[in-house]
Amino acid sequence: HLVVPAGFVPAADDANEKTARNTLAEAARSLAGWTAHTRTRIAWQAGSENPETLAAFLGEIDNAGLFELDLNPGGLVMRAHDPLKALNVLGARVGIVSALDHFRGGGEAVFGQGDVRWGEVFVGLSGLQRRTPFNVLAGCRIDGDRMAMLTKAVSRLTQLRSNPLS
Repeated sequence: HLVVPAGFVPAADDANEKTARNTLAEAARSLAGWTAHTRTRIAWQAGSENPETLAAFLGEIDNAGLFELDLNPGGLVMRAHDPLKALNVLGARVGIVSALDHFRGGGEAVFGQGDVRWGEVFVGLSGLQRRTPFNVLAGCRIDGDRMAMLTKAVSRLTQLRSNPLS
């Protein structure tokens, strides 16, 4: 995957951001043209836009299915979006799931200790109709003993894999 941290995608009806949206769309189409020849899969990293805006934008720029999504349930929760509703809108494009936890309206949490309902997220992911598997990436950007935090994250992910509602 080539992960593209493109940032905020303005809504199509936002007249003040029309130039920014058009520029972002042009850049994405250029990237898609390049990756089509290299067989590279693109994972679009969501910004702070709502899932419906992102789904509409990706639909406008990519009708060939070249763009997948780096779904970050923690980032969605942090910005008051429901990850399960986002899966309903964006599920067909999920290629990577970033296993970063967050608090509602706040910062990052150690995986499994924030406000993301991970069991429900994994049940939702298991229902996706995909031809290819998605990757789950555990990470941590919190200061402190990152190795211990990542070890906890991997342990919790393993537990969720065998019993999502544990």
